[in-house]
Order: sequence, then structure tokens, then C-alpha cells
Amino acid sequence: MKVTLTVKTKDEIKNGKRVIEYADKEFELDLSLNCQMRWEKHFPAQAEKEDILLYTERIRDLLKRDSLSAPLIISMFKAIYCYFDTDMKFQEFLAMFDFSDATYVEKLVGQLKEVFEIVEAEAVEKN
Repeated sequence: MKVTLTVKTKDEIKNGKRVIEYADKEFELDLSLNCQMRWEKHFPAQAEKEDILLYTERIRDLLKRDSLSAPLIISMFKAIYCYFDTDMKFQEFLAMFDFSDATYVEKLVGQLKEVFEIVEAEAVEKN
């Protein structure tokens, strides 16, 4: 299943001003056991405490009651990263997104919430 996130495609200084361009990029959403394997590989300390689905549920619940903060957004990205089958390192994945533009961040968080809803719906369907 493919999902779309808006990523940063250009970030440079021209004539003393910062120029940022964005484009939609499709990612393959992998809800197989491979996402749990990626979770254990990339975030072993957290994987010892909870599996990827429990982590996703916990972050989704925080989104409903807490205001957005950098740690919460990073937590969202940790989960999303594990649901995408990519060879990128986590820091490379994060670098695709721009957190300096509030309008862009609002749009991106909306897209991430949609991915969380898909994951939740698929998990409920399988149980």
C-alpha cells in the first residue's frame, strides 16, 4: 500500500534568502512482521519495552491529548520509519522533512496522522 508524504526537495540560499521547495513522495507502507523487525533493529532500547504496534498506539493517544512538541514529532517519525521499507538511516529519513515552516509542519503532521489511522485500522482488522 502506498502513502504520500510531502518532503523537502530543495533547501538553499539564493540572493541571501532561504529557498525551500517541497514535493509529494510515495512510500510503500509495510504492515507485515518486517516492521517489527525494523523496530527491533533501529530502536532496540524501546523495542525491549514495547512492540511497534503498542508504541504506535501510545503515540496516537498522545497526539489526541497533548500539544505537538519536537519529541512527539520525532516519536511519530520513529514509528512511521519502521512501517516504511527503506535503506535510509533514520537521520537521513528525518532530513527529508523541514521543521522550520509551521504551515508545512501542520500539513505533514496531518499526513502522519493519516498513516497512523491506516495502521490502526489494519491492526484492528487483523485482530
